[in-house]
Amino acid sequence: MIPEIPQKMTQKEALELFRSLKPVKPDELWGTWVGEEIKTDHPMDGLLTAVGWQGKTFVDMENVHPLLYKLRKNGKVRYADVGKLPIGFFMNFPRWLIKTIFFFVAPFVTTKKSSTRIREILCEGEVSATMVYDKIPMLEHFRRFDDNTLLGLADLKSVPDKKFYFTLKNRRA
Repeated sequence: MIPEIPQKMTQKEALELFRSLKPVKPDELWGTWVGEEIKTDHPMDGLLTAVGWQGKTFVDMENVHPLLYKLRKNGKVRYADVGKLPIGFFMNFPRWLIKTIFFFVAPFVTTKKSSTRIREILCEGEVSATMVYDKIPMLEHFRRFDDNTLLGLADLKSVPDKKFYFTLKNRRA
Protein backbone atom coordinates (compact mmCIF):
# COMPACT_ATOMS: atom_id res chain seq x y z
CA MET A 1 0.00 0.00 0.00
CA ILE A 2 1.42 3.37 -1.04
CA PRO A 3 1.18 5.99 1.71
CA GLU A 4 -0.80 9.16 1.08
CA ILE A 5 0.57 12.67 1.33
CA PRO A 6 -0.63 14.17 4.64
CA GLN A 7 -3.18 16.97 4.23
CA LYS A 8 -1.56 18.90 7.05
CA MET A 9 2.18 19.36 7.63
CA THR A 10 4.61 21.94 8.91
CA GLN A 11 6.50 24.01 6.37
CA LYS A 12 9.63 22.05 7.27
CA GLU A 13 7.96 18.64 6.82
CA ALA A 14 6.47 19.65 3.47
CA LEU A 15 9.81 20.96 2.20
CA GLU A 16 11.62 17.79 3.33
CA LEU A 17 9.04 15.65 1.52
CA PHE A 18 9.32 17.80 -1.61
CA ARG A 19 13.13 17.55 -1.59
CA SER A 20 12.93 13.74 -1.26
CA LEU A 21 10.85 13.29 -4.43
CA LYS A 22 11.96 12.86 -8.04
CA PRO A 23 11.67 15.70 -10.57
CA VAL A 24 8.95 15.74 -13.24
CA LYS A 25 9.48 16.20 -16.98
CA PRO A 26 7.01 18.51 -18.76
CA ASP A 27 5.56 15.73 -20.92
CA GLU A 28 4.53 13.86 -17.75
CA LEU A 29 2.06 16.66 -16.97
CA TRP A 30 -0.21 16.63 -20.01
CA GLY A 31 -3.87 16.20 -19.14
CA THR A 32 -6.16 17.24 -16.31
CA TRP A 33 -5.18 16.80 -12.68
CA VAL A 34 -7.37 17.05 -9.60
CA GLY A 35 -5.95 19.43 -7.01
CA GLU A 36 -6.02 19.47 -3.24
CA GLU A 37 -4.39 21.89 -0.82
CA ILE A 38 -2.01 20.88 1.95
CA LYS A 39 -2.30 22.97 5.10
CA THR A 40 1.15 24.24 6.10
CA ASP A 41 0.38 27.52 7.85
CA HIS A 42 0.74 29.50 4.62
CA PRO A 43 -1.33 32.66 4.03
CA MET A 44 -2.94 30.92 1.02
CA ASP A 45 -4.17 27.93 3.07
CA GLY A 46 -7.85 27.40 2.26
CA LEU A 47 -7.92 30.03 -0.49
CA LEU A 48 -8.12 27.63 -3.43
CA THR A 49 -10.71 25.49 -1.70
CA ALA A 50 -12.79 28.62 -1.05
CA VAL A 51 -12.93 29.44 -4.77
CA GLY A 52 -13.95 25.90 -5.70
CA TRP A 53 -10.55 24.82 -7.09
CA GLN A 54 -10.79 21.54 -8.97
CA GLY A 55 -7.24 21.26 -10.33
CA LYS A 56 -5.16 22.11 -13.39
CA THR A 57 -5.11 21.23 -17.09
CA PHE A 58 -1.77 20.99 -18.86
CA VAL A 59 -2.20 21.20 -22.64
CA ASP A 60 1.39 21.76 -23.79
CA MET A 61 4.47 23.84 -22.93
CA GLU A 62 2.74 27.12 -23.74
CA ASN A 63 -0.80 26.43 -22.56
CA VAL A 64 -1.74 25.57 -19.00
CA HIS A 65 -4.95 26.31 -17.13
CA PRO A 66 -3.84 26.63 -13.48
CA LEU A 67 -7.20 27.15 -11.81
CA LEU A 68 -10.13 24.97 -12.80
CA TYR A 69 -13.03 25.85 -10.58
CA LYS A 70 -16.62 24.87 -9.95
CA LEU A 71 -19.00 27.16 -8.05
CA ARG A 72 -21.64 24.54 -7.25
CA LYS A 73 -21.48 20.77 -6.73
CA ASN A 74 -23.35 20.16 -9.98
CA GLY A 75 -21.79 23.13 -11.75
CA LYS A 76 -19.65 23.15 -14.85
CA VAL A 77 -15.87 23.22 -14.44
CA ARG A 78 -14.40 26.46 -15.83
CA TYR A 79 -10.97 28.03 -16.25
CA ALA A 80 -10.02 31.19 -14.35
CA ASP A 81 -7.50 33.78 -15.48
CA VAL A 82 -5.50 33.86 -12.26
CA GLY A 83 -3.82 37.10 -13.33
CA LYS A 84 -7.16 38.88 -12.85
CA LEU A 85 -7.50 37.67 -9.25
CA PRO A 86 -6.05 39.80 -6.43
CA ILE A 87 -4.42 36.83 -4.67
CA GLY A 88 -2.43 38.95 -2.22
CA PHE A 89 -5.58 40.87 -1.32
CA PHE A 90 -7.59 37.65 -0.92
CA MET A 91 -5.01 36.11 1.44
CA ASN A 92 -6.13 38.50 4.19
CA PHE A 93 -9.85 37.66 4.08
CA PRO A 94 -11.78 34.95 5.93
CA ARG A 95 -12.31 31.97 3.61
CA TRP A 96 -16.12 32.11 3.90
CA LEU A 97 -15.99 35.68 2.58
CA ILE A 98 -13.68 34.69 -0.30
CA LYS A 99 -16.18 32.03 -1.35
CA THR A 100 -18.94 34.66 -1.48
CA ILE A 101 -16.79 37.25 -3.29
CA PHE A 102 -15.58 34.71 -5.85
CA PHE A 103 -19.15 33.73 -6.68
CA PHE A 104 -19.72 37.30 -7.91
CA VAL A 105 -16.25 37.80 -9.43
CA ALA A 106 -16.08 34.47 -11.29
CA PRO A 107 -17.87 35.63 -14.47
CA PHE A 108 -15.25 38.35 -14.90
CA VAL A 109 -12.24 36.04 -14.51
CA THR A 110 -13.53 33.05 -16.48
CA THR A 111 -11.56 32.46 -19.66
CA LYS A 112 -10.75 29.91 -22.33
CA LYS A 113 -7.21 31.24 -22.72
CA SER A 114 -4.30 29.79 -20.82
CA SER A 115 -2.56 31.98 -18.24
CA THR A 116 0.58 29.97 -17.55
CA ARG A 117 3.20 27.89 -19.31
CA ILE A 118 5.70 25.18 -18.43
CA ARG A 119 9.47 25.45 -18.21
CA GLU A 120 12.16 23.34 -16.56
CA ILE A 121 13.64 25.31 -13.66
CA LEU A 122 15.98 24.53 -10.78
CA CYS A 123 14.23 24.28 -7.41
CA GLU A 124 15.63 22.80 -4.21
CA GLY A 125 18.61 21.27 -6.02
CA GLU A 126 16.71 19.62 -8.91
CA VAL A 127 15.57 20.77 -12.33
CA SER A 128 11.89 19.92 -12.70
CA ALA A 129 8.78 20.98 -14.60
CA THR A 130 7.67 24.38 -13.34
CA MET A 131 4.56 26.38 -14.07
CA VAL A 132 5.32 30.02 -14.87
CA TYR A 133 2.43 32.47 -14.54
CA ASP A 134 1.94 35.10 -17.24
CA LYS A 135 0.75 37.89 -14.95
CA ILE A 136 1.70 37.15 -11.35
CA PRO A 137 5.07 36.69 -9.62
CA MET A 138 4.69 33.02 -8.72
CA LEU A 139 6.27 29.76 -9.82
CA GLU A 140 4.86 26.30 -9.16
CA HIS A 141 7.38 23.45 -9.08
CA PHE A 142 6.38 19.79 -9.33
CA ARG A 143 7.81 16.53 -7.98
CA ARG A 144 6.50 12.99 -8.40
CA PHE A 145 5.08 11.27 -5.31
CA ASP A 146 3.81 8.14 -7.11
CA ASP A 147 2.59 7.10 -10.57
CA ASN A 148 -0.57 9.21 -10.28
CA THR A 149 0.30 11.91 -7.74
CA LEU A 150 2.42 15.05 -7.84
CA LEU A 151 3.46 17.32 -5.01
CA GLY A 152 3.42 20.99 -5.95
CA LEU A 153 5.34 23.81 -4.31
CA ALA A 154 4.14 27.34 -5.09
CA ASP A 155 6.75 30.03 -4.58
CA LEU A 156 5.11 33.46 -4.32
CA LYS A 157 7.35 36.50 -4.42
CA SER A 158 5.02 38.24 -1.94
CA VAL A 159 5.52 35.47 0.67
CA PRO A 160 9.25 34.73 0.46
CA ASP A 161 9.59 32.92 3.80
CA LYS A 162 6.89 30.26 3.20
CA LYS A 163 5.86 28.00 0.34
CA PHE A 164 2.34 26.86 -0.52
CA TYR A 165 1.97 23.10 -1.06
CA PHE A 166 -0.67 21.09 -2.89
CA THR A 167 -1.18 17.72 -4.53
CA LEU A 168 -2.30 16.90 -8.04
CA LYS A 169 -3.81 13.51 -8.84
CA ASN A 170 -4.03 12.38 -12.43
CA ARG A 171 -7.67 12.26 -13.42
CA ARG A 172 -7.08 9.04 -15.37
CA ALA A 173 -6.11 7.23 -12.13
